[in-house]
Amino acid sequence: MRKIVFLAMSCLIYAGVALADGAVVDHQDLSGVFTNPCNGELIAFSGNAVFVTHITPRPDGSVRTNIRANTQGVSGVGLTTGASYQLIETIDFNELLTPDNDTMRQHVVLNIVGHGDAPNFFLHLIETVHVDFATGDVDVKIQQDRTECR
Repeated sequence: MRKIVFLAMSCLIYAGVALADGAVVDHQDLSGVFTNPCNGELIAFSGNAVFVTHITPRPDGSVRTNIRANTQGVSGVGLTTGASYQLIETIDFNELLTPDNDTMRQHVVLNIVGHGDAPNFFLHLIETVHVDFATGDVDVKIQQDRTECR
């Protein structure tokens, strides 16, 4: 399941968004085969996520980035059972980059909803990463890291 979260975060990093005063909207294809961690079934998903990005250079030389993403009609079929699935995900990513440090916060909510007898999967992650450029220290705080099979 971390693959889906990694895929989503990779889309954030490689969205290719330039500094802009307004919002930049990008559609990313989330098609691929992923494993339902609740039963091990491979699921072939297709559909898109919409990323809305605001990057704001500030007068003090820092840069604030806010990205919000959510899936748009991502559905899948279990390759073993033929069960129908929906992928429902939201991601909020905030970053403050200064000459001295970088602080990033992500909030991810992911639901893989199986129809019929197919099990559902839920993930909720809230994480903050702080990097001090002078010392190279990296501090990672995980406020929420919950997964459930339902």
